[in-house]
Amino acid sequence: MPSPTAYLERIRLLQFQKYATATDVTGDPAAPYFLDARNGFMMDTDQARVPRDLIQNKNENWASINGVKSGGVNFGLEMRGLANGGAASGETAAYDTETQLGTILDVITGANGANSTGGAADPAPGTGTTVATTAGVWTVGTAMLLEGVTSGVLQAREVTVENSPDFTFDRTLLQADSTPENVDPSSVIYASSSWYLDAANANHLHGWFQAEGDTFTRKFRGCMSNMSFELESGGICMANTEWQATNWVASGTGGSLTYAAAPAGDPIIAKDLLFCIGNTRYDLISVSVDLGLEFTPKAALDATNAISGFKCIRMNPTITCKLYYDNSTFLNNLQAEGTLDLNLQCGVTAGRTMMFRMPNADPRDVKHSTTDGIETMDVVFHGTNPTAGNGGLRIHIF
Repeated sequence: MPSPTAYLERIRLLQFQKYATATDVTGDPAAPYFLDARNGFMMDTDQARVPRDLIQNKNENWASINGVKSGGVNFGLEMRGLANGGAASGETAAYDTETQLGTILDVITGANGANSTGGAADPAPGTGTTVATTAGVWTVGTAMLLEGVTSGVLQAREVTVENSPDFTFDRTLLQADSTPENVDPSSVIYASSSWYLDAANANHLHGWFQAEGDTFTRKFRGCMSNMSFELESGGICMANTEWQATNWVASGTGGSLTYAAAPAGDPIIAKDLLFCIGNTRYDLISVSVDLGLEFTPKAALDATNAISGFKCIRMNPTITCKLYYDNSTFLNNLQAEGTLDLNLQCGVTAGRTMMFRMPNADPRDVKHSTTDGIETMDVVFHGTNPTAGNGGLRIHIF
């Protein structure tokens, strides 16, 4: 027989867009954009078959009929910053047109992102946790990427008080040995697109996907997913998702889409990670972040597929770390009762930086361990209800 025709998995396209409201889970939203899924994407397009065990005077096996569908899309995206080198002085961060990840975060976090506008430090920029600016617009809960006057390193800090043109941020800038430093006078201050986990919102917006190969087109409607961040030493930082769909349809036989790259910044490499507990810098051996979103289907017997979207029932964000052992930190911070304020910054370059802040981190599963013959500390930080601001975990893209 002739050689079978082979279709390459890598010749595939994937589009995404969010629905306009939390009740929308059908139809196709406007203006989808292409995603650059790393190492491709996996699809599940299952059609359940319902058996019919009938008794009709003879011992026969009756043909089943189609029941409900289940499906989804799994993929990972590179963690990238804002396009065009970040939002510098006079430029407004715009995650919906400058990232591939931002609109997805609107769906998963349950709260639309907030954009700020970059500016510049005053010639007398202030000291400690304050900065005076000559331009720029930030609101409480957004973040700044500030240059240290001594280290010259760009450091991400969250705005806690806004009294424009003066701002207060969550902790001092720090040199590598945790010595405090001030903002470099007249330096550029980059703006962020920012999100927080809205644990009070059970009704998130849903996502929509269109996947196409050489011979197929599939649409996945009313989708929901958790998100985790993989920060492997020396590798490209990744944002991983596993989407479940309310319904999927076979909508064509391929060949209908023309790829157009969606703007995004450069990928972040896991080599410039700055990790702070309070006002102290720590060296990380390994770290990962999980948004901890739990969701279940909304049963609806009048819906085409017997469900009508998903309800988000819990968020349990975690930052899992392995650090070099320090006895004082182990006893007085990690094993002491109370919460800690974490700042995990991935990257130190505008246009390729993200930051996670967990203001009330509860250290659990704290262990004194050994790794490659050295003393280490393992800890899982859980984001708890903050005493100020929104969300047990905040996410900022620069």
